[in-house]
This record gives sequence, C-alpha cells and structure tokens, in this order.
Amino acid sequence: MFSLLLQSFVCCRFLSSLWLSQHSVVCLLLQVLLTHITISNSQHNTPNPTMMKSIVARAYSPFCSVFATEDCDKLANDLGYEDLITLLAPHGDSVGRATVRDSQGMTNTYDDFAIRLGAKRPTERDSGGMLFNPDAMEALLREYIGHYNSDDSAFARFFAKLVAAPPDTAFETFSQPAAHLFCVSSRNAHPLDTLQALAQGQKRDKDCLNFYVLVHDARVEDAENSTQRTIALLERAKKRFGLAGMIKLGQEGVPETIPTPQFLTVGDELVNLKTGVGFGSRTLSQPDKESIRSLLREFTVQHLIPHMERCIMTWDTVAAGKRGLTGRMFSAGKKWLKFGGSEKQEAGSSIQASGIYPQGSPEQTIRRLADYAFMLRDYRYAYATYELVKRDFLSDKAWKYLAACQEQAAVALLMYTTRLTEKQRVEVLNPLLDSACYTYISRLQLPQYALRMLVVTSDLQCLLGPDAASQGATQWFQKLLDERLVGRLGYALIMLRVSYAFSQSPKGRKAALWQLLSAREWADANQKGEMAKCLDMTAPVYDELNWPNNEGTLLTRLKGELANEAKPTSVAS
Repeated sequence: MFSLLLQSFVCCRFLSSLWLSQHSVVCLLLQVLLTHITISNSQHNTPNPTMMKSIVARAYSPFCSVFATEDCDKLANDLGYEDLITLLAPHGDSVGRATVRDSQGMTNTYDDFAIRLGAKRPTERDSGGMLFNPDAMEALLREYIGHYNSDDSAFARFFAKLVAAPPDTAFETFSQPAAHLFCVSSRNAHPLDTLQALAQGQKRDKDCLNFYVLVHDARVEDAENSTQRTIALLERAKKRFGLAGMIKLGQEGVPETIPTPQFLTVGDELVNLKTGVGFGSRTLSQPDKESIRSLLREFTVQHLIPHMERCIMTWDTVAAGKRGLTGRMFSAGKKWLKFGGSEKQEAGSSIQASGIYPQGSPEQTIRRLADYAFMLRDYRYAYATYELVKRDFLSDKAWKYLAACQEQAAVALLMYTTRLTEKQRVEVLNPLLDSACYTYISRLQLPQYALRMLVVTSDLQCLLGPDAASQGATQWFQKLLDERLVGRLGYALIMLRVSYAFSQSPKGRKAALWQLLSAREWADANQKGEMAKCLDMTAPVYDELNWPNNEGTLLTRLKGELANEAKPTSVAS
C-alpha cells in the first residue's frame, strides 16, 4: 500500500505540472486508490499469506513410517478407523511447539511443528512418475468447490495436495523415513518378541531412528492392574530396545472431532469423501486424543529432532570437504577429466550406470543433508547446501537429481527471504526455475513435478512484495497455464491466483482481466456460482467503462449466460 501511495503521489505531481486543477488531481488519486483497494479486498481466492508458508513447512516435515501388528489395527478398527496408521496420522499435523537448533547453533521455536505419519511410500516405479492421478485431482477439486463457500480454502487444499505424500524416489529424500515407529498391542501374547520381529523385517538404516510403541487397550474389566502390567512391560521394552513409549486407547470420555489429515494423497482423500469420511467426520475420545498427542510430542521433541540434528552435524563433514578450495577444484575437474571417452563414467563420480547415486555416496549424503535441514526449517543452510551439490549433479548429467535440487533450492530461497530484489529474481531464482522446468517437462516427461514447483514458488513470491507478485509470480503462473499442466478446474484456480498477484500492485485492470478469464473457465466447466463470483470481482473496474459492456464482448456474453441461468424454467402445459 505504501508503494501504491508513493507511485500515486508521483503521478499526481506530474499531473499538477500539466496545470490540472487540484480538485481533479485529488479525484484521480482517490479513484486509483479506491479501485486498487476494492480489487485487493474483493479477492475471494486469497488464503492467509502465512498459511501458505505453513503448508510448505508442514508438507516437508519429517516422515515417520508406522509398522503395526494386526491386534493394533483391530483395536483401531473397533474405534472407527481402518487401521492404526489412519488413527495416528491426523495427530502428526499438530505436534505443537518445538525448539530446533540450526546450523549456526541458534535455537528457533516453532508453534506449528509437524511430522508425517504413514506407511512406506510407493516408489517412483510404482507411481509411474506421477504425483497424482489428474482425473482424481479434478474430481477432488470439484468436491472442494462444492463444499467450501470460497475459493481460498479450495486453492489452499489444491496447493497442499501438490506437495502432499510424494513417492519415494532416489533423487529426493523427503519420503524416506527419518524414523520407524513399531507398534504392538498390550493384548499381544509376546509383545516384545513381536516388536523385535517387526524391526528385523525392515532394512537396517543406521541413520533411521527406531522407536517402539506399546498400544494399551483400556477396554478391560481390571483396568488398573492391566495398566500397571503395561507400564511394567514398557520398562522392559526400554531396557531391551532403548526408545519406547505407550499409548492408551479405548478410554471413556467426551468424543472430539478429528480433522482429516491435511497431507493425504489425492486418491486417499477422494476415497474418504466418497465414503463419507472426509471433512472432519471422525471422532475420538478426549483422553485417547491426549494420550496420542502426548506420545507424539515426546517422540518428536525428545528423540526425533535431536536425532536429525545429529545427522546434520555428521553429514556436514561430508559437505565441508566440497566447500573448500580443494573441493571446488575437484568438482570443476570432474567436468573435464574423463577416462576412456565421453560415454564412460566421469572420474571421481559416484553415479551408477543406472543413473542413481548409491546410498552413502557423497552426493546422496549431501542431498539428504539439505533435505533434513529443510525439514527442520533451516532454510538458509538448506539453500546453500542445494547450491553446493547441484554442481555435481550438473557435471554428472544426473537430470532428475539436478531438477529436484533446483526446485528445492528455489523453494528454500523463497522460504527464508523476506524481500526479493529484482536482481535476485532475475539472476538467481529465474534460472533455477527455468532450468528445472525444462528438465522436468522436456528431458524427463515429469510435468506434475513442474506443476508442483511452479505453483509453490509462484505463490511464495506473492508474499514478497508487489513487484515479486506482479512480475515474478505472474510470469511463472502463466508459464504453467501455457504448458497446460493442470485440468480445467485447476486452470481456473490458477487464473484466480494470477489475478491475486496483479492485485498486489497498482494493476487493477490486469487483475480484473484475469478474473474475467477465470470466469470464462468456470463457465466452460459449468460452475456458474464460481463464474458469478468472478464477475462480481470485475465490477469495480468494468462498471466504470463502456467498451467492456458493449455487445459481443466476453463480459457481456458471460453476464448473459448468468442471466439465462437465473431465469425460471417454463413448464409446458
């Protein structure tokens, strides 16, 4: 708003120099301000800016895989849930306040820290390189638009779905578990042996934290003695395994509504909605809820975060070797020094013939280091680490690794910066996005990864001032529209975001134009209610002009369609 006032003041000084009356200048200034304020405030597609950053932070939170026995799943099923994972997952979205130490040794406290709980993610091969099914996404957007009164919630959920539950790939480690939770019921005949068998059934990863959970069934006649036996069993588990905790389920109490996990996959949430489970229809007793949250908070604050901080300190020694002069010379030498011709593996490279870096290689370790820093919200350090390792990916022509690294470097940059200068946008951010977009779409045929990157980075730019919004965000929003990376409903929502980005600057007519274009998409999708909202948004601009309301214009045609829709249908006698 200050920028707008300054620009308006300069404009008015110029008009005054042309001998316009003071009254005319003041009227013109008020008209400009009123149009801008009306367009900005009337945007019905404007989620809370801090909410979008929070979505990114929580979507890329530490992933913890849950392994539960059949008796645990049976207990959860008795409480109205498919299995224990389904019961636990919503509570990971709101672990609460957590303190994290960054790479500089400074402590930062976050009130909305989260963890992602779930089964092992499908591999990229299982998912066919897709983040979601396009038809399922369109169907889900139709459900959102029909359920919510405004598009802000619909877009925020669309945004969340783009970053939710990515497949387990070799080229990014966000879905590789930072911890395993092994769960057994107190009714199990041999609970400790069963826990050990669960753990032995998983591939051993020394960098993955193992945590053991006893799920106490409170629905017994001798509740007090049963609880004491479970507590004694917990002490034995701690002596045997080291880290263990207990959850009590089946307790009596006031039922509380449990929200749907925000980062369900598109397919899972669509199934929930079709079966009547979605939009917060599940309940759990208040004591059960508190027991789960207490355990997850203890696990996260006392065990998971310190474990990840130790991993970062250990892996940083690998990155340190590449930061010095010797490391930079070695990385540069890899580009030119080859043995046996260009088709053979480069000297000093860890990449295999399959195009995958083996687990434990320096490149894979540094990428995991950057991802862990990102998950713990040390975005500045994460950005520097992505920049460090992407040189090796470029040298090795590891295109998937390179594009994914460039994507996360761009997101990390936008997450930590509070002001994006034009120089940073043109010389740093745009080359990252342009290169990654080309690689995702043209080299790898992974358009959904490009869609995710462009939506997230464009929307984050809207938070960094009017220039970043109206010049940076709109450029990349229009890029994904040109590439047709979304379906019809997604297309209309993105057009609304372009309008919102333009509304952050004194470009009321451009904002209104994109509202009008979005109205056309809603009309073609037979979403008359959304079309009407968009037309209402254009009124402050177009009602003052004659030509948009002339016969044959898009505005007139859409208003006519809306008027015909409102007419009562005549009944034949």
